[in-house]
Amino acid sequence: MDDVIIDRLSDVFRSHGYEGASLSKLSEATGLQRASLYYRFPGGKKEMAEAVLAQIDSRIATQILDPLRAPGSPSERVQGLVDGLKTLYQNGHASCLLEALSLGEGQNLFGSLIAGAFEAWIDALASVAADSGHDSATAKRLAEEVIISIQGALVLARGRNTNAPFIRVLENLPRNLLAETT
Repeated sequence: MDDVIIDRLSDVFRSHGYEGASLSKLSEATGLQRASLYYRFPGGKKEMAEAVLAQIDSRIATQILDPLRAPGSPSERVQGLVDGLKTLYQNGHASCLLEALSLGEGQNLFGSLIAGAFEAWIDALASVAADSGHDSATAKRLAEEVIISIQGALVLARGRNTNAPFIRVLENLPRNLLAETT
């Protein structure tokens, strides 16, 4: 699948959610006529969203999970995560595609995929927190709180039209996740 087309579809789903992403908006964003979109995605809008989710799943793996699972100290792994989050969320200027696709009908269609992506993220964060010295229950709670902070910062950044909350959350991430700065 052409990454440029998927990126453009992603922008529409990110901005409008699943229900608000009309075929007209998807067509306009990609520069493809409806017939061409259906040729590439015979399953229609649902298949387009599935392709977008597959791409974001791949990006989550490379920009979030891989750094957290990489060799190195917990603080080095968290720094890799911070760098990946800056890329994934365009330094706080892009909203979360998982969040956008979890609204309305998107939740019914893709809820288990979205939940799975968040669970993988929580598990990877909790592993780093545990490696830094937290017990497993604390590590999992901190991992969830980190994701809540990141997602909330993205919403606030969008609502206030400034990426400052996102940058602040990333700066505080090591202190909020790790038992000690290593």
